[in-house]
Amino acid sequence: MKKTFHVFDQGLHEYTIVDKETPKGRKISLFHSDGEHWTSHTRGTMVMKMTVTGNGVKFSKNIKSMDYSELFAMRLLMNYERETDSNGYNKLKSQIYSVDNTNKFEL
Repeated sequence: MKKTFHVFDQGLHEYTIVDKETPKGRKISLFHSDGEHWTSHTRGTMVMKMTVTGNGVKFSKNIKSMDYSELFAMRLLMNYERETDSNGYNKLKSQIYSVDNTNKFEL
């Protein structure tokens, strides 16, 4: 089964996520939208893909290093996967405190 979702930023359709179950695992792909704000050669092209295998995650790109736009794409895919995963454990939020206890946030 294939599901499609649109990612908006300030009302602008920026990306499309396609989520598909396959024999090799759950493939989650991120595409640039067809919006006029992207250059013509970028519109509708794949940004990054990840496959959730059941034993881990495989990305379509070698991830030894990445620029900030690739990091943003990875975060989008990982956040989407976390929010849509059927395993409740993966939805747990972690609390992080600074050593001097002045800062706290949740992931």
